[in-house]
Amino acid sequence: MYYFIYAKEGMYEGLHGIYDYILYDAASYEDACNTAEGMSRDVIDSYVRPEDVYYTQEDFCEEQGYDKWDEGYWGEYYDALDEIISEYISYEVYPLKDGVTEADYEAWQKENLEPEDFIRRYCRELTEEDCK
Repeated sequence: MYYFIYAKEGMYEGLHGIYDYILYDAASYEDACNTAEGMSRDVIDSYVRPEDVYYTQEDFCEEQGYDKWDEGYWGEYYDALDEIISEYISYEVYPLKDGVTEADYEAWQKENLEPEDFIRRYCRELTEEDCK
């Protein structure tokens, strides 16, 4: 089943072109959501200033109550960093309306419109059946 994935990040929520989208052929809604999460992480990594999301080793040490940075802290640091990044993950996953094809998606892309336009024109609301 095809899904339209609109991946953003939680700070700007797609403003100023800080987003990505794709028409994705997924085995399940869960599969599409996993892909969307990865896309959102990519958006965060490529568009957001590091100081807006990431924190420094010094911040980590202060938060953890450590006197100074030690190379042995890398594992904890990356876990904490991943937790912070996870708070900024944002995406929407929509199933397509019946009869919508890849050709519709390609034609829409040529129009160079915003993702919300594709969602409004070609997507339908998610149902409980979609989530099974």
